[in-house]
Amino acid sequence: MKIKMEIEVEATPKEVRDTMGLPDVQAVQERIIAKFEKRATDILSDYDPTKILSIFLPEGFRLTESMQKMVMDSIPKILKSPAKKVDKS
Repeated sequence: MKIKMEIEVEATPKEVRDTMGLPDVQAVQERIIAKFEKRATDILSDYDPTKILSIFLPEGFRLTESMQKMVMDSIPKILKSPAKKVDKS
């Protein structure tokens, strides 16, 4: 004979830890995360984000980037040049 039971309990994680006798590790987790964040920001503060990203970008994206720069640099020159009239005859 098989019996299937389902029990639903509404409790916060802290209440479950207290009921089961588990230690509260929230303070330890917060200290570990704070140390990790400090180390990550210390390491990354010396690096240029574009250099970091260029490591992961394939060469094709870098070529696209140079094309975009070339186009963007030429826009002010185009805007400064006098407009040419188009003959509609």
